[in-house]
Amino acid sequence: MPTSRRPTQIRAEYAKEQALIFLREMGVDNPPVPVKQLIKKLGKLFLFDSKMNPEFAEDKGFSCTSETGYNIYINRDLPSGMDNFTYGHEMAHIVLNHHLEFDVEYLTDKELWILDREADIFSANLLMQESWFRSSIKFPLTVPEIGRLKNLYDVSWDALSNRFDELGIYAKEGINNLFTEWKRKKEISCNFTTINIHSVDGISYDNEMIIESFHYKSTEEITIERCFNMSEPFLFPEIDENMRFLKCPACGNSVFSPCASFCKKCGHYLYNICTNVQSDPRELNNLCGDKNVPDALYCEYCGCITAIGQYIQRLENERKRQIEPEDTEDEVLLGNYHTRF
Repeated sequence: MPTSRRPTQIRAEYAKEQALIFLREMGVDNPPVPVKQLIKKLGKLFLFDSKMNPEFAEDKGFSCTSETGYNIYINRDLPSGMDNFTYGHEMAHIVLNHHLEFDVEYLTDKELWILDREADIFSANLLMQESWFRSSIKFPLTVPEIGRLKNLYDVSWDALSNRFDELGIYAKEGINNLFTEWKRKKEISCNFTTINIHSVDGISYDNEMIIESFHYKSTEEITIERCFNMSEPFLFPEIDENMRFLKCPACGNSVFSPCASFCKKCGHYLYNICTNVQSDPRELNNLCGDKNVPDALYCEYCGCITAIGQYIQRLENERKRQIEPEDTEDEVLLGNYHTRF
């Protein structure tokens, strides 16, 4: 039963300590942290999206108590990286005993914010444990190095920038300036090819489609940075002279106003934009956000995954879920939950 206690201050050191203890207990000693597996040790996991209940379309996730323990709800539409931080955040509410120590239904907005801030601190220290983080950075810090760390820790650009800032390694404003300068110089370029192969680094892909991303500078040798493993070929959308899709990739609508940026039928963005921006493309920041050619899976200007790249990943994840459903990961038609955060 929750108590009548109320949070009065952020217990930052407590949250950091509990994240480290949890990693040790789970036997995790290097990144990336398998939060999607670990969270199932704490409660019942449910996935939702805006189609199930529009009331929760803006929710990243939440958790609540049940008769058998904890129910954890995660928005399956979250971008890659952001979803992992959300898993860590919801794990924190359970590991830090927020549901047991506080009656969250009767807390003020400020008191709930205190608990959410503790959960954010826990998640950051869980996914990017300080000793790992400091030892994994290669200086001088560059945009490709930031991208390498983002892939290593499997977090969002924003979470990574915040970690640099809060550890006093590199100010977030300075990282933004790095991206601005990188975009100005446009020193990096990419080529993309689609080929049928049988293995990569000893891993077998029986008749699977591999989309390889080659990143290089003019003075350096070409190296394979990352791959998309696709079981089916993907038909890239066609674009007009302004790089806008001729058809909406989400619903197939092809009737747009001359200056439209979003599909009038489903609201999908009509450009293959770099995802190194704010979560809403209407609110672009100064990190990148450039429009890319339709077959660019990663941005040609900063190396971040593009909207088409994320879409392909989501398609493949959906296909895998249909083929190999996990009995501990359920979809749910969300009801009206009050005791949750």
